[in-house]
Amino acid sequence: MSQFVFGSTARISDLPERPVELEEVPRDVWATGDYVAVEILDGPGLPYFVEAPSGRMAMAGAGDTLVGALGRRAATLDTVGDWTAVGEDLVLHPLTAAGVIGKVTSRANFMAPLPEAGYRGHVLRDGRRCAMADFVDAPADGHPEAPVILIIGTSMDSGKTVAACEIVRALKAMRLRVAGAKLTGVGRYRDILAMSDSGADFIADFIDGGYRRRPSTRRTTSGHSESSCPSLRLRDRTSSSLRRAHRRWSRTTAPPRSASSTTGCVAPCCARWTPTPSSA
Repeated sequence: MSQFVFGSTARISDLPERPVELEEVPRDVWATGDYVAVEILDGPGLPYFVEAPSGRMAMAGAGDTLVGALGRRAATLDTVGDWTAVGEDLVLHPLTAAGVIGKVTSRANFMAPLPEAGYRGHVLRDGRRCAMADFVDAPADGHPEAPVILIIGTSMDSGKTVAACEIVRALKAMRLRVAGAKLTGVGRYRDILAMSDSGADFIADFIDGGYRRRPSTRRTTSGHSESSCPSLRLRDRTSSSLRRAHRRWSRTTAPPRSASSTTGCVAPCCARWTPTPSSA
């Protein structure tokens, strides 16, 4: 029997808890971060295991419907793909187990093929399309008051999350309160859950920040637009994500009992990509 399977990109929403309403939308109005439903097609790459909103793995087979978010991936050691590369047949792929949906454009020769998935429609709520940004608060102005340790790596599998977990353990051993945030990646919930298991008092990643439909194209001091300057976009997105995480944490965590209970944040990210569901 076919079923709906939700990727962990939907964990910020209430989509798994309510009946899913779908509508086919013209390709020219699709946008990164839109929640879509695709039907897993019979063929190579099955069974496929999806990371559910809980962080556990769920099996998806032919005929099942996967709900995830349109995005792109640039993991040259694994898979490269982009939803904008979809053809007229509207056949897509789950680019990551978290439910980032796009079209594979290349993959490493040692990687197994991903299953194909046919577009069923966009997810609707009250008659309008749902996107990741619809389920998060707008970013606040200002900067985090907590000290931030930013861990930067040059690629996937360089040890950023492992290093973050070790730093979280060390800070907790110093009786500090620690928030763990992941600013780039493939949207896997397991990465920030690992920081929670290492002792972090609060965790968040770029999924918790949603995705802006229309990235800013303001001119920078160097004369380039922000959309073409990854380092500037990373800096701006980093600060807004941490501000949002710190604000939510402040509402749910008791004040420190002593001066030694300092708030800190550990944030692994990749220097080359912006913190969206598009990166590897």
